[in-house]
Amino acid sequence: MKKNDSPEKILELLKNARNIALFTHSRPDGDAIGSTLALKSALERMGKKAFAFCDTEIGHKYDSLGFGKFFSDTPRGNFDLYVALDCGDSGKLGDLSEFFLKQTNTLSIDHHYSHISFSKYNYVVDCSSTCELVYKLLKLSGTEIDAESARLLYIGLSTDTGNFSHSNTTSEVFAIVSSLAEKGIDIADLYDKLYASSRFERTRLLGRVLGRIRHYYDGRLCLIYVTKEDFDATGTKKDDTEGFIDYAINVEGARIGVSICEHSPNVYKVSMRSKGENISEVCAHFGGGGHVQAAGCMISGFFEDVVDKLLKAVRDIVWTDL
Repeated sequence: MKKNDSPEKILELLKNARNIALFTHSRPDGDAIGSTLALKSALERMGKKAFAFCDTEIGHKYDSLGFGKFFSDTPRGNFDLYVALDCGDSGKLGDLSEFFLKQTNTLSIDHHYSHISFSKYNYVVDCSSTCELVYKLLKLSGTEIDAESARLLYIGLSTDTGNFSHSNTTSEVFAIVSSLAEKGIDIADLYDKLYASSRFERTRLLGRVLGRIRHYYDGRLCLIYVTKEDFDATGTKKDDTEGFIDYAINVEGARIGVSICEHSPNVYKVSMRSKGENISEVCAHFGGGGHVQAAGCMISGFFEDVVDKLLKAVRDIVWTDL
């Protein structure tokens, strides 16, 4: 990773730019959406023009909260500054990666432990979420955090900490949440929409997936998987699998949870969670990364071969005593 720039330098870049393009990763989650739109709102209140871009559509959960309308998939014209948020590497930008890499005045704001630098300027800190970093930048700048920005930042903090249950939930996170709550966030309503509401189709998909959950290494690793056939049969999309991995890691005795989702023919997206084990190194072995206890990667091959490769990597890297 390139040398980190100071928060003051990042604020200087934002202050000096008038026309700013904000990018986030494909299939954006709550942190990606929250950090991007909270920064967009703050910049606009500072009198700047800010535009949000993502190469894929916003998932049903977040679109139902009204966020989809703020994103476009096609940057037009020239911008003074190009900012990538919540992207651990340039590939996370998907079809917009090539466009972003062609620009010269680029900035990354990210919280991933395994971040691979791809921007001229970098504000990368291993912490709970990119929303935490955006919050700190806004506080340092003296920019007011209005009610909607507070809502956006809360969503990112909540979703990236497993609703404040993961090990990245620090006392500082709770202090930030307390500050945001003072803006009048309806936390009960957000909980209902983020965690306690599921489309019928998604629930059917979950039923198919849980019906064939697997476990390995005496139950220390639990694995679920989703195929194109599952999506077709239930009328669902990849975004509908958000949160499925929790069912694997929450099995009694499990130390590692794995979710494998068919991305395209013979290409699988792997997500991993752990209860202390460093799975970032496992995902890095396949060209991915993330955090020590939450990481992901892409693996090519026939499904059962992909499972075998992954299990071998876990055995060779994490549980070498097996």
